[in-house]
Amino acid sequence: MNPASRLNDLVQFFHSADPNAAIKTAWEKYMGSASTPLTEDEVLDVIQAVLAEIRAMEAKLKEIGAPANLYTDCVTQLRAGFSPTQLAAAWNTHREQMIKRATPLALQWAAWALSRFDENEIDEEAMESLRTSLAEQEKLLQETNLPAGLYEMLERQTAALRRALHLYKIQGVAPLRKVVTDSVGELRTASPELVAEVKTGEPNVKQAFQQGMAMIGKAAEVADKGSKTIKFGKELYELGTNFYSYAQGLLT
Repeated sequence: MNPASRLNDLVQFFHSADPNAAIKTAWEKYMGSASTPLTEDEVLDVIQAVLAEIRAMEAKLKEIGAPANLYTDCVTQLRAGFSPTQLAAAWNTHREQMIKRATPLALQWAAWALSRFDENEIDEEAMESLRTSLAEQEKLLQETNLPAGLYEMLERQTAALRRALHLYKIQGVAPLRKVVTDSVGELRTASPELVAEVKTGEPNVKQAFQQGMAMIGKAAEVADKGSKTIKFGKELYELGTNFYSYAQGLLT
């Protein structure tokens, strides 16, 4: 899928949403959170991701030289319908306009026009394996008494990965790639205090660090499955397995 095809899926879902329900309620159903209502900050985060995807679609269409008149109205309507200022409004405020102004048709055309940018499909087994790795790391962080600096780093990684998985249906693998890039960058610039916490820590401290590296390695592998252009490579996939040869090498 590419930005336009993901946005088309989103619009198709909203077409079937209860027209009298608040847009926030529709977002909760789309994100699979109907049983656990999203906080306002979580909904705003999702909307910011959608707006970023609209910008990405527009940029790609400009890149391939598509005539602006073929997509400008669509982009304008998407931004209006999914604006954070409309969360309390009923969906029917924008639903009819999106249908009448042929937004779905424009998105279907854009998805075809941008097909060269399609990501590879990621099999559910790989995604479920990554979710399991995340859940295991979250559990370990809850149960293990870790030094403050290390805990903060590992918690940032798990929170970022949780968000990336949450936004996958909206932004594809881009958030996953960012998690991996940011995590490896943080390792490369680790403070002397953090290095000492890991090197002199108890076995449970080293386990938490190693398991976190394995999780990031798995995220890199999943991101590579989806991307046709950017590849992290096998060295990062094996962050957990080659913990001492690679991860500790970064912390020196």
